[in-house]
Amino acid sequence: MSYIVDSSIWVDFFRAASPIALKRQVVKLIDDQAAMICEPVLFELLRAAPAAARKKVAVHLELLPIASTPHGLWRDAAQLGQKCIGRGLLPPAMDLLIAQVCLHHDLELVTFDQHFVDIGRLTPLRARILNRPLK
Repeated sequence: MSYIVDSSIWVDFFRAASPIALKRQVVKLIDDQAAMICEPVLFELLRAAPAAARKKVAVHLELLPIASTPHGLWRDAAQLGQKCIGRGLLPPAMDLLIAQVCLHHDLELVTFDQHFVDIGRLTPLRARILNRPLK
């Protein structure tokens, strides 16, 4: 089954100071034929990539298939956000967009980000939360 590799995974992968064990863990994920990205993840990574790293980041991201952006993404993500707020949760807006893409395509999300656990309690979102290796 296909899955989206979240921005949190990519950020740690591209960070020079990340532990080797973490980079190995991520390589296994992104080398898997089931790995995908979505446009909100692309946006998060490319808008913040340092100038010196932009080309390297873009090349890595081009290797993965992109889950199509659903029609009504913004409206549906806003409704998801309202549902979260109704339960006392305030996940970041980009997390709502990423979650909504996953929900639309019935894709699992692989992430380090705990916000998706909360979203998964309110929706059928399947989030695989990884632990960051320390060494």
